[in-house]
Amino acid sequence: VVGNISTFVTFASATVLATWSRPDSCFAAFAVAPFLLLLHEDELLFDSLSGTQRYVPPMASIVISLAYNAVADALDGPPTAHAALAVGGDLAWTVKNVACVAAAAPNAWFLAEYLWSHRPTSGLAMATAAPLNVLVATVGDVFSARVLACVSLVSAIAQWGTQRAVRVAGLKAL
Repeated sequence: VVGNISTFVTFASATVLATWSRPDSCFAAFAVAPFLLLLHEDELLFDSLSGTQRYVPPMASIVISLAYNAVADALDGPPTAHAALAVGGDLAWTVKNVACVAAAAPNAWFLAEYLWSHRPTSGLAMATAAPLNVLVATVGDVFSARVLACVSLVSAIAQWGTQRAVRVAGLKAL
């Protein structure tokens, strides 16, 4: 229990320090997230945290941080009047970029769920959500949303490859 609490305190302190030193950078989450690999099973916080489940907290912290930064930047409004006029005003710009964040997140969450529960995500769900990441990376105006789309697309590719390898190994065993 003490180890997990100190891991959370270290993670929170490093996050505050990284955010304070580079407030405009969305990449601080990538530097700080590996601290969460130090989490371990205990009777209070995590009943089961072994194998691939260890990778879920760092991944979730990266996705949550990128999504939070993207939504905060979108709610701040467009950086220039020209950006707002390109889509029809401030509200349209904000709605478009918040929708981009919502479209970019699913594949990363599919991978986190797969790593946690070992239940595969259907190929249709991944194939439906993956092209949205390319759309967000090209159309989105908020840099954090673009980075989230790239992370989510890499997650989809990794999950597809892992699920395929498991399926092939299962067929070889037959």
